[in-house]
Amino acid sequence: YLMQPSPVIYSLNDGGKVWRLQRQQHQIALTKGDRSRNAEEIADALASEPDSLYAIGGQTMRIAPDGLRTVTAPILDFLVGTHCALITRARDGKAVRVDPNAELLKVTLALLPERLRTITARSTMPLITSTGRVINRCGLDEETGIYCDMSPDDVAPIPLSPTRKQTVDALRRLFSPFRAYRFTDPSGKAAVVATILTIPIRPTLASALGLFVDSGAPGAGKSKIIEAIGALVEGTRIGLKAWVQRDEKEFSKYMFSVFRSGSGVMTIDNATGVVSSPSMASAMTGAMVSDRTLGGSDADAPPA
Repeated sequence: YLMQPSPVIYSLNDGGKVWRLQRQQHQIALTKGDRSRNAEEIADALASEPDSLYAIGGQTMRIAPDGLRTVTAPILDFLVGTHCALITRARDGKAVRVDPNAELLKVTLALLPERLRTITARSTMPLITSTGRVINRCGLDEETGIYCDMSPDDVAPIPLSPTRKQTVDALRRLFSPFRAYRFTDPSGKAAVVATILTIPIRPTLASALGLFVDSGAPGAGKSKIIEAIGALVEGTRIGLKAWVQRDEKEFSKYMFSVFRSGSGVMTIDNATGVVSSPSMASAMTGAMVSDRTLGGSDADAPPA
């Protein structure tokens, strides 16, 4: 339980209680007129907090209950107030606690990514790498850069040498949400299973195919099957992006924002005609995607 993003202790006394642990705050004495040094000290203090903040695609992210979330100035203000005690000296020499101003927060936010450990993706379930290694512990896996965000109670024992019966039972359980769908042939079922197994380990692969869902009639459940796959992998409901033909620039920005957020699933809904996108092809056949940050000139390269 101490490996979770917010360390807790469970007590069985008095019908069960949850004690959320609060680490001791960092005492930082601010130097007047030296914003850069003050920002460095705050950034170093926040970066030293275990399993608190991470960098992905050159951006500071935090682990939230519903996924990865970008650290904005208001969130940073909250984190500084939680983990740090900023102190200045009054005229009489007494220590006075103060809040960071907007400029100090801005500089601190710019310094954080280079001080943080980098993650490539977040997974809400155990997974197996391309080398056959099982990842079933909460926290950051240093080898792959994947952050496993799971409750210890939700992780069932995984046999390292499963029997055929155990494998078949696991496959049936994995496919159970899709049993009511009427696939045209067995390859459709295999494609769904392959997609579910591929998404969590995509950051460890040089390339990966996408899943195309088609049907002969509207209302057959194409969008629902994609939403179900996303919910299984992400642990939360995902959004759907309508396909806009001949708008490669907009699609590239959308794709870049999805990858930069750390999400493992990018969806395209209601695609008609010929689907052709250089950005999509690049994401499927490469490990990273690169683009310019919206509203600025900085270029980032988050994992695909």
